Amino acid sequence: MTIREPARAKRGPARRWRPSLPVKLAAALATAFALGLALALAVAPAFLTSPASEVAAVQLHAAAASAAAALEAGLAQRRREVEFLSAIFPVKDLEPLNFAALRLFLRRAQELSPYYALIGFTDASGRVLVSSNGLAQGADVANRDYFTRGQIGTYVSDAHDASLLAKPMGGADAAPRLIDVATPVTDGARGLGVLSAHVSAEWAQVIATTTAQQAGLKGARLEIRDGSGADIAVVGGGNKEALSKTETVSGIGDGGLARWTVVASAPASKAGHAGARWPWALVGLIGLALSTALGWAMGRQITRSLESQTLAVVRLPGGRIPEMREESTPELNDLSAAIRMAAEELAYFGGERVSEAQPSRFSKNISA
Repeated sequence: MTIREPARAKRGPARRWRPSLPVKLAAALATAFALGLALALAVAPAFLTSPASEVAAVQLHAAAASAAAALEAGLAQRRREVEFLSAIFPVKDLEPLNFAALRLFLRRAQELSPYYALIGFTDASGRVLVSSNGLAQGADVANRDYFTRGQIGTYVSDAHDASLLAKPMGGADAAPRLIDVATPVTDGARGLGVLSAHVSAEWAQVIATTTAQQAGLKGARLEIRDGSGADIAVVGGGNKEALSKTETVSGIGDGGLARWTVVASAPASKAGHAGARWPWALVGLIGLALSTALGWAMGRQITRSLESQTLAVVRLPGGRIPEMREESTPELNDLSAAIRMAAEELAYFGGERVSEAQPSRFSKNISA
């Protein structure tokens, strides 16, 4: 018996292209992987927090809290120093006036801290009688808060421009920022005047710089703002758009009324976000390539088995017993066993009898 070739189909409209099994499997696995990755990237941020972001937020909060604590401790120290100086003030040198002794006392008092810009004594009329460095002597400060409130008790002011000391301390265009600490000087129940210390705001800048260095703030911004919200000290750059931000309030003024704020922030960086995304893109591309290759390999393996079995079926009318190989799956093995059984039946009716095929799951089910 000869095997006739299948009749060729008549020419007609061109049939549409149908992808092969390997192409379909590769496309299916690639699509499934891409959808799964997209879903994971979309859903994961809602449930997970980046450990790096958590660490950055904790670090910023710790830096702001540390700076606020240092500011409060520093102003408390200045307040205690002024109150102590008032308690030991040489009132005996006021009547009669011993100007040299008073100046020497104030000069030594200023050495307590490098951030004292000036320490002076104002008499009961509001006139600066003597100062540690000779600045502002003879000036009328009767209307200044540190004098009016310093007569009642210890007073700590918010940061302000030192207009009276602008020219001798840096020029009219570079007025220094000062914090006033004042307390009354008495002789028993009689008020003699006010002892006032003027602290340079550079002290706050030093605290901000030291805190940023100790906290290891790289690329972050640390700001110290006075009660009005104006910056007293700034460390670091960056814009106002912050990736993460923390604020800590520090009570600085009289009884903590002038509230200073310490703000620590990590500016957003477009380059940083792009750098964080590229590893995920690389993983996605590698996974897509692997899933496509896996689908293609699986499809080719199944296709080869089907091609071998198709060829065996085509040869059945010729009475040839096909040699079926062991397949990779039980289903394909069952198909091979079924083809061999059909070949045996054809051979039997043609006068030839061959041994039975090896039993399989398929043949057992048929015999049952």
